[in-house]
Amino acid sequence: MAQERIGNKAVGSLVKIREGDALAEYRIVHQGKPSSLYDASCDGTWLLREALLENRQWHTSAVNKYESSAVHSFLNGEFLNTIQADIRAKIKQIKLPYRKNGGNTGSNQSGANGLSCRVFLPSSYELGIKDQSGVPADGACLSYFTGLSNNSETKRTAYLDGFRADWWTRSPDSNTADDVRVIRSSGATYYYMATLRLGVRPALVVPSSLYVLADGSLYANQDPVISGSNGSLGTFGETAPSYRYTVTDEDKDTVTVTEKLDNTVLHTYNVTLGSQNTLAIPAATWRNVLNGSHTLAITATDPDGAGCTRTQTFTKSVASLGFTLAAPMAADAMPDRCVVNIQGSFPAGSALKVEICNNANDASPAWEEITQKALTGQKHFFTNKTKTAAQWGVNLRVSLSRGGASGACYVSSIGGNFE
Repeated sequence: MAQERIGNKAVGSLVKIREGDALAEYRIVHQGKPSSLYDASCDGTWLLREALLENRQWHTSAVNKYESSAVHSFLNGEFLNTIQADIRAKIKQIKLPYRKNGGNTGSNQSGANGLSCRVFLPSSYELGIKDQSGVPADGACLSYFTGLSNNSETKRTAYLDGFRADWWTRSPDSNTADDVRVIRSSGATYYYMATLRLGVRPALVVPSSLYVLADGSLYANQDPVISGSNGSLGTFGETAPSYRYTVTDEDKDTVTVTEKLDNTVLHTYNVTLGSQNTLAIPAATWRNVLNGSHTLAITATDPDGAGCTRTQTFTKSVASLGFTLAAPMAADAMPDRCVVNIQGSFPAGSALKVEICNNANDASPAWEEITQKALTGQKHFFTNKTKTAAQWGVNLRVSLSRGGASGACYVSSIGGNFE
C-alpha cells in the first residue's frame, strides 16, 4: 500500500492532505532542519499549502505580535482540526523562529526560545526575502525558495479561487508596530496593516518517515499490534509463568520485539509477523526472582519508532526450596571431614536444613545434618565409616522453608571442601 517515504521525495514535489472532505495539495519546500536558528523539533519534511486557504485578518487589533495573533490561533485550532486525524496526529510540535513582541520593539527568537506551534505562516526569510528594510531575520531560507530575489518571483505566488492573491507571512514589519510583511500576487514583498483580510497559506512539518501513496496522498505509519490485552497471569511457585502472543503490522514493516521481566531484558529479536511467540523466563533467572509482584512487558517497535507494549503482572510465592548436587563429588578414599559454608537470608520463623554424606553412591546414603556448622563455617567430621557402592562420594542437600517468617528468605551461595 505505501509507496515512498516523504523524506525521500524531492523538494518541490506535491503531496496531498485531506482537509475535511477534500484533498489539498501541499508542496515540499524543505527537507531537514533549515539552520541552527531552528530547534531540533524542526527536523522533518516542511510542507506549504499550494493554494491559499482563505482571506483572514492577521490580527483583530492593529498590532503585529504573531504569538498573540488571530491567524496563529486559527491555524493551530480551527484549521488544524480539519486535517484528517491520523495525519494530524503526526504533525510535529515545533519551536519556530519568530519576532517576539512585534515589529519595532520586539526581538528575534530562535532555537529552544522559538514559538511552540504545529501549523504556521512562513516567514519572509524562509520565502527567500531578506536584507530589506522592515524584514526581520526570523528564520532561514527554505530549499525551495533558494536563489530568489526580493522582487516578483512566481515560486512565491499563490492562488485563491483561481486568482493570484496577496497573502500573509508571519513576519511583522520591523519598522512599525502594526504592519505585517506580505507576499504580493506578483511574488514580491510588501507590508499591510494587520487588521486587513488577506490570504492565509498554512505551513507545517511532518516526520520524514511518513508515506506517500501512489495518488500523492499522505499515509501515516501504522503502529504494530500485539495480540491479547493487559492483565494478570496469577500466582506462581516453582514453575515460572509464560505468555503467548502474536505481532501484526499493517505496513508489513520489520518489527523488533523486546521482552522484559521488570527492568531486565530477557530477549530482543525481529519477530515474524502473524506467528505465535512465547515469552518464557529462563530457569536460572526465575530462581533469582524474589517473592512478590512482578511485571512481564512485551514491546514491539517498527523502524519509525512507532510501537506498542503489552504488560502482564504476576505474583511469585515460593514457601520452600530444596536442592541436591546433580552428581556426587568423587573421592579416592573415605572422606572423614569437611567444611561447608552457606550464605543467604534466613529470618526468624524460617527453617533451614543442610545435610551432607560421604557415601553418596550408595542406594541409601547416610545423611548427616550440619546446619549450624554450615552457618558458622565450622569443620564437620563424618560419623559414617561404611559404604556399599564401589566408590566413595560426597553429596550435599539443602532445604529451606519460609514458615512464618517475613521479608527476604533465600540461599544465595553455598561452598566448601572435604578431605
